[in-house]
Amino acid sequence: GEGVVPALRDAWQRHLRPDAVVVPIRARVFAQVLEGKDTVACYRGPSAPEPCPDGEERLCLSSDHRDVLLGGPGRGGIRHPIRGEALFEKMSPDSPLCDYELAKELSEPVQVLDFDLSDPEGIPSEVGRKKVRQSIPAIASGTAHGVLFWWELDMEDDVTYTTEPSTNRFQDHWQQCLWVFGQDDDQCPKLAEGAKFSLVASHNDFEISFFIDEKVSDDAKPPPAKQQKVESDTDTINKYISPDRAMQLNDKMRLEVFRSVVASALREKGKTNASTMLHLGDFSLCAIMAGVMADGTGGNLQISSLESSSGNLPLTAATVAQIGNNLPRQGTNFQVLQAHAENLTLPLIDPGGNSSPDIVCAEPYYEMLEGWHVQEALNLFYTLRMLRRKGIVQSSCSVMPKEAKILGCAVQLDGIGEAYRGGYEVFSTNFATNVSEASIIRGFEHEAALSHAGRYHTFSANFPLWQYHHTFLSKPFELATLPYHDGGEIRRNGEVTKC
Repeated sequence: GEGVVPALRDAWQRHLRPDAVVVPIRARVFAQVLEGKDTVACYRGPSAPEPCPDGEERLCLSSDHRDVLLGGPGRGGIRHPIRGEALFEKMSPDSPLCDYELAKELSEPVQVLDFDLSDPEGIPSEVGRKKVRQSIPAIASGTAHGVLFWWELDMEDDVTYTTEPSTNRFQDHWQQCLWVFGQDDDQCPKLAEGAKFSLVASHNDFEISFFIDEKVSDDAKPPPAKQQKVESDTDTINKYISPDRAMQLNDKMRLEVFRSVVASALREKGKTNASTMLHLGDFSLCAIMAGVMADGTGGNLQISSLESSSGNLPLTAATVAQIGNNLPRQGTNFQVLQAHAENLTLPLIDPGGNSSPDIVCAEPYYEMLEGWHVQEALNLFYTLRMLRRKGIVQSSCSVMPKEAKILGCAVQLDGIGEAYRGGYEVFSTNFATNVSEASIIRGFEHEAALSHAGRYHTFSANFPLWQYHHTFLSKPFELATLPYHDGGEIRRNGEVTKC
């Protein structure tokens, strides 16, 4: 709720008169339990197979396959905003982006929290955490991977605004939210159709969380206005990566492509020869893959992985490599270098031989650019160009991937195409004030705010297209090619673009 509870608590305590009127008057939270391997559980992990196939990496923090980067066997979960409609309906059935299994509803939506914001006594204290337990029946059998929740606001006695999926005209600034249980699939609650279970909602000033309790409460009444105050829950799961990054690393096809790239690079230079590999991109994914693949091959592979993130990701990558995958293994040396690319020197990359790398492998992923894939691809291009100019990367070096193609496609966007554009309809204008009646909402002028709608075409926006209604109007076309392997210039529609 963007801090509405502490904001109004402070307002009542320090600023408002006893007879003050506040907007909104009340707020309610609704929740629905879901099963969804492709759409809910994908935001935890990434899942690690047990046992791990030979020659494959384990993206875990230890030898325990449950000790994942986001989630774990402990108690807790992951919050992630989402357009709830896409969980139950494919936004474009013919789109390759919508090749996933829809979520399954395991319960009806139920009200779990209620706040009377017009009464200072109805606003919870800032001390502790508040819980509400609901006993509800399962409407289908399945594994509870998470909870979809949303809220509604009473703006006036007869005006209610709701963010329930598919009930309002299109809006994109207040989405629904997923609570994803952090446990592995076999540890998530199993529900049986018709059997009751307890859904426990918990909140503090800024967060809402859920868990499913095997103990069933006999109290089926709606939750009280004043929730029970309890001690804070202990969230013990790992949270080393974002939900979107977990979803990316859960993509088995994507991982297999990178494994084939690494295997190809190792074959090209020969596993039996002494060679040096430099990995570019945060998290050291391809470097870890190479270290596992080269185990026991009789070669001597020096792997140096450059980590430019200033956060915890370099340490996380080192943990996954050393503890999760037992690197370095026989025939390899492995190191993580936390530095910027411009500070690299040959003695850092190859401490023993001071030689330039024979192989450069990269996953174009950078924590600061997460989700902006074109910018990630460009960042890798310019990093390689700078390393070539410094003499770090020589012409004889094998670079994988060899190039990146930036593609485009004409697309029709229903809903989102109307929300993020200018030219809103003007029914009439009050010439005394020069304000259009269309911009007067419940007596307040929104002319200045609406004027910004005409500027959305001037900057890039990042949308997960699978969550929005869309229709492809053309086949994909190539916008540019970024050559990584030969140090060439960017090619744009068959032309060379000087940089």
